[in-house]
Amino acid sequence: MSYTEEETPLLGVRKTSTAQLLAEEMLLLTKRAIPASTGYMLQNSIPTVSIAIVSLHGDDLALSAAAHGYMIALVTGWVVALGGSTALDTLAAAAFTRAQTNPNKHARKAELKQVGVLLQRAVVLLLALFACMALLWIWSESILLALGQPRALAALVQQFLRVLVGGAPGYIAFECIKKFCQVQGDMLSSTLVLVAMLPVNVLLNVALVQGLGFGLLGSPMAVSLVYYLSAGLLILYVGTIGRTTTRQAWGGWTWHALDWHGVIQFYRLAIPGILMVGTEWIAFEIVALLAARCNDSAMAAQSVIMTMDQVLNALPFGLGVASSSRLGNLLGMRSCDLRLLRISAQAAPAVATVMGLLAGTVLLFVRRPIGQLFSDTEATIDLVANVLPLVAAFQVFDGWAGSCGGVLRGMGRQHLGANCNLVAYYVVALPLGYWLAFHTDLAQGLYGLWTGQVVALGLVGAGEYVAVTWGTDWDEQHRRANARADPL
Repeated sequence: MSYTEEETPLLGVRKTSTAQLLAEEMLLLTKRAIPASTGYMLQNSIPTVSIAIVSLHGDDLALSAAAHGYMIALVTGWVVALGGSTALDTLAAAAFTRAQTNPNKHARKAELKQVGVLLQRAVVLLLALFACMALLWIWSESILLALGQPRALAALVQQFLRVLVGGAPGYIAFECIKKFCQVQGDMLSSTLVLVAMLPVNVLLNVALVQGLGFGLLGSPMAVSLVYYLSAGLLILYVGTIGRTTTRQAWGGWTWHALDWHGVIQFYRLAIPGILMVGTEWIAFEIVALLAARCNDSAMAAQSVIMTMDQVLNALPFGLGVASSSRLGNLLGMRSCDLRLLRISAQAAPAVATVMGLLAGTVLLFVRRPIGQLFSDTEATIDLVANVLPLVAAFQVFDGWAGSCGGVLRGMGRQHLGANCNLVAYYVVALPLGYWLAFHTDLAQGLYGLWTGQVVALGLVGAGEYVAVTWGTDWDEQHRRANARADPL
């Protein structure tokens, strides 16, 4: 179903009460967020399943190398795709609805192809950006040694990353094609592809890690193949099931995608988008490294808590995806109801508040059983139960950060989100958490580190909410979005 078919009543100026509009927008965002969140969880499961299969070998060094390898890939490589493709939330979402609201049928079809041009631009430019990171992967051993990692581990991680680098084009292509669908209102196709890839991922990992005897290196081989198959299957989906909807925005390959003005415009949004996503992820990885300085129970508890946080993070992440595409779509309309823009922007944190309260409440009630599920050590279970209330406390803030961050991306204000993260995490939270963990009379350890993260998410959520609610000139944002959506 196309955007116009699904939401035609929302395209014009509405004579509807604010409460009714807010309810409609909250329902729409929830419907869009559910498949997006599910897809994010499924995508995260790809390396997790692979690590689990590597662990069956009983080789602790190989297991550590796989965990380190995927962590490095996430914060230095995959972030390029996930963060950089947010430029499409700004550019392609607006271009799509600008074309859809063109009264001239022939001009509408021509303008719609601009979404496909933006897809090509994203794939090529993000691959070029990743090439710089690939050099770090290829020669990662010396970097890891400089960071104090054991030589045997550093050597294995380098071998691991040298294989995984081959899967990067597949990952980047999948992310960009997924955005191509999402900005047109199709949140389901990429999730269905990832559901189909679940058994394929398991079979490939078992075959390459165990059956064919590649061991550790079979893991990045299998995962790379899964990324290429995911991209290929999504292309097939768009070309067949989506041939009358999302496929219409593809006009074929063109050198126009490398227009210099368009390249600069894309990078101006993509690089802050990468920083916006990457600064948060790296901060949480730093907390994991600092937790290793506490004790064995803290390390084990940190693993459990991070696993739960990654699962819960799928909710605000999916809501952010839904918010960014929705706002981008609304801003791209030639004639726009500014009241609807404001209400849609407020609907995102409203949904996030409800989701955060529900998730936090559930987490409080099951905090001890969660520890027991992952560990039989009483000290670890107690620590998990003590720290999880902090994770429960920041669910609303995390929701605000995810949803309002999505609104900012839809407007093309990724730089504000990046700045909020830089200040909140690296100026306030990490120093505060380190001090609470190691340099106070109480020496709170893991609890102190996570207290810092609660403060960070509170600052980010509040800062982005203020920017969206009181720091936005919607008339100006609408004008800018239409200027950006003009074919370049």
